[in-house]
Amino acid sequence: MLDTQKQRRITRLVDKLERIATKALGLSELLGQPMNSSEFRNHHEREAARLRTLIAIVSTPALKERLLEQAEEQERLAEDVEDLIKVIMRASFP
Repeated sequence: MLDTQKQRRITRLVDKLERIATKALGLSELLGQPMNSSEFRNHHEREAARLRTLIAIVSTPALKERLLEQAEEQERLAEDVEDLIKVIMRASFP
């Protein structure tokens, strides 16, 4: 189990990372408040699912292709926040 000092340090680093990721994507201004990593991931996963639902509805191949690209980008964003946290954690606590 981590000692209290390390737990606080991890919490501060994760909070900082969440603020950086949120600001970098402009989400704090868009939503009026920062998201934590779980909310960030869930938001992008839901958006990807919504876009994939639209793919089933639209009829033009060009629009289907564009929606698929956007859905894949949303999935990448959802995955990237977790990868970024892992990289920072490894760098901070070797």
